[in-house]
Amino acid sequence: MNSPRRYVGLCMKKLNFSCNCLIVLDFSFPGRFFCRKNTSLTSETGALLQAHSKQKHQMPVGRGNDKGNENIFQFCQTFSDRSPCGGSMRLFLKFIVFSLVVAEPSRADVKTTIDPGFYTSARAGALANALSGSATGLDAAFWNPALIGGTSESKQNIRNLHLPYLGISYNKNAQDLKKGFDGKHGDKDPVIGESLVNSTEGERQYGRFSMGSDVEWKRILINGFSDVQSAAVSPRDRSPDPVTGDTMIALKYRQASGVGMGFSWMNTRETLAIGWYSAIVNIKELEGELSYEELINYNARRTYISQNMSSYTAILGHYGLWYRIPHAMNPTFTLVTRNPGHIPLKNVDSTKPDGTLAEEWTMGFSLHPRIGDGILSWNNDIARISEHRESMKSKFSSSLELSFGGSGTTGTFSLRAGANRAGLSLGMGVNMGILNFDVANQAVDFGDVNDRMVERRTSGVLSVNVREF
Repeated sequence: MNSPRRYVGLCMKKLNFSCNCLIVLDFSFPGRFFCRKNTSLTSETGALLQAHSKQKHQMPVGRGNDKGNENIFQFCQTFSDRSPCGGSMRLFLKFIVFSLVVAEPSRADVKTTIDPGFYTSARAGALANALSGSATGLDAAFWNPALIGGTSESKQNIRNLHLPYLGISYNKNAQDLKKGFDGKHGDKDPVIGESLVNSTEGERQYGRFSMGSDVEWKRILINGFSDVQSAAVSPRDRSPDPVTGDTMIALKYRQASGVGMGFSWMNTRETLAIGWYSAIVNIKELEGELSYEELINYNARRTYISQNMSSYTAILGHYGLWYRIPHAMNPTFTLVTRNPGHIPLKNVDSTKPDGTLAEEWTMGFSLHPRIGDGILSWNNDIARISEHRESMKSKFSSSLELSFGGSGTTGTFSLRAGANRAGLSLGMGVNMGILNFDVANQAVDFGDVNDRMVERRTSGVLSVNVREF
């Protein structure tokens, strides 16, 4: 079997309704061997599979890969010694090294799951979603509405006016599939196309595209958004189909759009803030299996979509609390709830069942000391507190952000790192006033409850802040 690769790029191109392309950057990350959950293996077979996994699909860093760790240590030591940032840079890099060493390879079944959120945030991805104590701008709407308008009052009435906000996220398999189709003209030759898809059997592909705009006036935020996600896999046990011989594709696709509004209140001492955000969301969702022939045939594809697409409407709600102790280290405590009581997803078709947006609680602690000319934010979050089936290890995430010229997205330049059960995530942000750019290479655990299933994604966000004109 070929190395893991291929085809959310194709699925997004064929199925989404608002964009017809998947922009990709060149990033390389080896695939990994997945072992199906609850599969019984003899000791001999298991040993052979593990040996094959280590030989061909080993993680570039982590346990069992001392050479990779050695190279990372050498790089960090050299870079920190030469850095003009001194101690703050060495502390930042030590955190990265520790996260790399404790990250473990994953082995589990592949699933077509997608993210529950409604927009792409490269900053959140780089920080492993640990930012309830330092969320700013549009991130505050999801990670902590109490921080809409920032951690201090501003003399400026309009803090941000992003028009547009563009975000993209994809895994390596999706990028390689698109390259394969472009290079071999798989979209024009169905035989070549099906062969490319067959070569990805059992491997997950993921892609996402977001766009929107927002305005932040004092401590009020208003935004509009459109988000498309797609995840697909050709199942090993059902492709090709034993009856028809067709190449089968398990697919989940979601298109969400809506408008939202939120606000926050902060006391005069700037030590306490509470906030709220709500949005009206329209969702179109497709989940099931179709053959490659159905995917490339227009009439068959439209028939499949009409029979399997579900449309929902919902009014989501997020609430946040932020409290800071006056101290040089700025210790901060946060509590955030999203969709308390489980928000109903009303199916437009009354003959079909409704869905739900799951309730989620997050609790956090963070420190924000000044180090030289920079601000170092250390965030620690425990997410999904009300999910009792999950272990504490799967809920905890920690991050570091070293910013210069301001904090968070207001900083001129930021270095970011985060770690959770999935592994290490890295990123950076550049704020040039009118143009803002964030990029991340993140580890994502898309498994169910305590089943660890990890992939690497590249994410990027470009926004134009019209307020700076």
